[in-house]
Amino acid sequence: MGTNHRGGSAGFCRVLKNDDNGTILVYPEFSGNRLYQTLGNLQTTPKAGIVVPDFDSGDVLHLTGTTEILVGKEAADLLPRSNVAVKVEIEDARFIQNGLTFRGTAGEPSPYNPPVRFLASEGRSSVDVQKVNDRTAYARLVKKELLTPTIGRFRFSISDPEVVGRFKPGQYVALAFEDELGAGYSHMRDDDPSSLNDDLVRSFTVSSSERGGTPADEVEITIRNVGKVTAFLFRQNVRAGLEVPMKGFSGTFAIHQDEGEIIPFVA
Repeated sequence: MGTNHRGGSAGFCRVLKNDDNGTILVYPEFSGNRLYQTLGNLQTTPKAGIVVPDFDSGDVLHLTGTTEILVGKEAADLLPRSNVAVKVEIEDARFIQNGLTFRGTAGEPSPYNPPVRFLASEGRSSVDVQKVNDRTAYARLVKKELLTPTIGRFRFSISDPEVVGRFKPGQYVALAFEDELGAGYSHMRDDDPSSLNDDLVRSFTVSSSERGGTPADEVEITIRNVGKVTAFLFRQNVRAGLEVPMKGFSGTFAIHQDEGEIIPFVA
């Protein structure tokens, strides 16, 4: 039997189902010591007890259930941008008021906490790799234009437009920079803790026009130099031929513009 902490940013554990037919929880497995003791125990005996304390009120929620470990595509299909996830089908629950004999004060969140990963069914996650007949599209940097010292416009050619389709105005494009910026595994990384569970997938609003100016096999983004990935792009020389996997276009905010219609935007 193992007893281990599982935590993250508020909302890291998602509710896949909660109705008269039962409750199912899902949470991602983050980078750890790579001993896989908890996962090994759950693989051997797929049963788990979960304790959820509320240090403000002293209340405690006890849950028991059957677990299922999801790896690779199974994990990503359910919880996008996850390589490993655990699904827990709740069998029993007990809520105990004032179950704690002490109270706690919330401190600063751990810098190792990655952003919350939403369920695919919630429609709030970046799209996962889109493939047609096992093909993956790549984006190659073909043009860079600095508008100001901190704002730039970057144009990418798409290796296989059929894989990702055509964007709609207002959507974003998701690009993967793990191959370029990934530092490999480490149990702790005190010099850059936020990078430990960073999958280095970034989403950028498409700034190119759907109708003209940009070829069908190209896409433009206009970005500000504010982080690791954008700083990397600002350092690039177009002649170096940077090429990164393209996850696809997504986003429900899209603008429909009829022929001859002008839609103004105020910023």
